[in-house]
Amino acid sequence: MNKQCPQCGASVPPNAKFCPECGANLTKAPAGKATQPAQAGSGSDSRDRVLLWAVALVALVVVLIYVYPYFISSPTPEHVHDTAPAANQPPPMDQAKYQELKAAVDANPNGPEENVQLANFLFDNHRFQEAIKYYQRALRLDPSNVNVIVDVGVAYFNLQNYTEAEKYFRRALKIDPEQQNALYNLGIVRAQLGDMQGVIDVWSKLIQVAPESQLARNAKQMMEQIKQSMQ
Repeated sequence: MNKQCPQCGASVPPNAKFCPECGANLTKAPAGKATQPAQAGSGSDSRDRVLLWAVALVALVVVLIYVYPYFISSPTPEHVHDTAPAANQPPPMDQAKYQELKAAVDANPNGPEENVQLANFLFDNHRFQEAIKYYQRALRLDPSNVNVIVDVGVAYFNLQNYTEAEKYFRRALKIDPEQQNALYNLGIVRAQLGDMQGVIDVWSKLIQVAPESQLARNAKQMMEQIKQSMQ
């Protein structure tokens, strides 16, 4: 019989050590409900997405203790309009809004903002591959836009293409070595690929450059969970 997570109330397998929904440690007394990172500030041309920290915690712990049946394989980033996990089937899309944004791109195909707005809309509707097309077009027009580079990386992550995701996060860090979302997301990718030392290296840099940020606090909490799971 399944048991209930004391943190979020989700139904979990009786032998699970961590909740697959919120990442709570089921072997210890609850220490309060997990929270998500504050939404990153977004300019007119980007959501500047970061991956859900609770899902990241599950990924990190699973890599360490090999509880693969409970791994959430496709976490989705937090952004302005959509914080739900990516589903296997895309949600219904507002066709009128899509046609409006597509018409704007058709009228001005070399407009970076128009391309990013359409890409953001497609991302919000879980059309990640289509979103990448327009993000990449925007990057051809404005190759140093770090926020859009991070968005491409997160889109690839949702497609489970971790190699491409890492490539874009590292590309963003070449332009801005202290870009917090790129550092945070790169740590999650390294965890997904089983590189725990890489996680420590990247997140140590995040904590160094932005010690009071919500992302750094989340990283600290997840690393503490890792240490506890290894005891």
